[in-house]
Amino acid sequence: MGATHVTVTIRNPAEPHRTWEELFLVDTGATDCLVPRPHLEAIGLE
Repeated sequence: MGATHVTVTIRNPAEPHRTWEELFLVDTGATDCLVPRPHLEAIGLE
């Protein structure tokens, strides 16, 4: 059985042209996921 990944795009709602996109590993038992702070700050999110 292989790993499943999805492409996730995070968009700044105030400035929709500012985005960050990356592959995330799908974990069916997870209740949340994390994005490193520097990536969020780079698109203007706090």
